[in-house]
Amino acid sequence: MKRLFLVLSTAVMVLPWLAGARAEAEMIPWTDSVTLVGPNLSADGSAHVFSQNLGSNAQIVLSPAPTTSGITSNLAVNLVNINASPASTGAVGLFGGPSGNYSLRITLHDSASGASGSLTFGGNLFGSIVQGDGIEFISDQWTNSTFQSLKLGGNLYTVNADGFSNGTGFSTIPNGTGHIFASVYAEKLGVAPEPSSLVLACLGLPSLGLARWFRRRKVVDSTA
Repeated sequence: MKRLFLVLSTAVMVLPWLAGARAEAEMIPWTDSVTLVGPNLSADGSAHVFSQNLGSNAQIVLSPAPTTSGITSNLAVNLVNINASPASTGAVGLFGGPSGNYSLRITLHDSASGASGSLTFGGNLFGSIVQGDGIEFISDQWTNSTFQSLKLGGNLYTVNADGFSNGTGFSTIPNGTGHIFASVYAEKLGVAPEPSSLVLACLGLPSLGLARWFRRRKVVDSTA
């Protein structure tokens, strides 16, 4: 019986340590960078979306956010910074249609393997900017799939471009500025059975052996 207690106590001490080791092993280092790929690109890498009524001089400037580094399996990252410029005095800048389209490319780099890959997302900015009132009714609508994946090294990366301005995916730019966000998920491919499961299996075998030994001993004692 003392041996059985020893086995069980060993499991209680070892399993939490293994769980912590597994959590640490699942940290996946990666970096991302964003490039605007059109239309209306400028030499500095930004994109200018102009209003449909060009006489208003209103425009929205999209600028790539700085490179992000992550080591967790799920991280929200800022892809693009948005700045809306007002229309001419007394005018209303109207946005939408083909002139409101934009496209961005997010490139992921798997630090462990050195592999890189890119995903492209597109959207359309529409609404209005009212000069003098400080009111911007600019909203964003994605024009292609916002949920895309790629394999890099031994890891699977999934990007969900689900945020605009306040992270809801469809919102209004407050005070002339906003952001486009995405969630990056990273997971290992072909993960082996959890260490805790293997230990439980190994610990279970001695326990079964001990149980059989106790039963046989009782039979021998009763026969004697």
